[in-house]
Amino acid sequence: EESAGTATGDLRAFDTLSRSWTDLSEPSVGHAPPLRWWHGMCAGNGRVWVFGGRGEGGALLGDFHAYLPPARAWQNLTLSPGAGAPTPRAGLAMAFWEGEVFVLGGNASGRAASDL
Repeated sequence: EESAGTATGDLRAFDTLSRSWTDLSEPSVGHAPPLRWWHGMCAGNGRVWVFGGRGEGGALLGDFHAYLPPARAWQNLTLSPGAGAPTPRAGLAMAFWEGEVFVLGGNASGRAASDL
């Protein structure tokens, strides 16, 4: 079991040309996801996708969010449990490929998750 860490909610972008960081923590549209750590994150289709992790107090999260960088907009994507949504988990891997977001593994309630 992981110990409860300090969840953060900041979002920063690194510009590889200017070699500088920009703080994007205050969205222009929508609400940023709850504070978290050990979450999955990937990019594709012009968005940054975030799933799960551990929230304040170490609680496992199973929420899914999309961030649209040009608009600085967050969107909470409600998942229906009957739609094959992954269980809440932390320490997972995520990837984007051909229009789909993949979630693999992680720690779900103290056990290793092996579903894809």
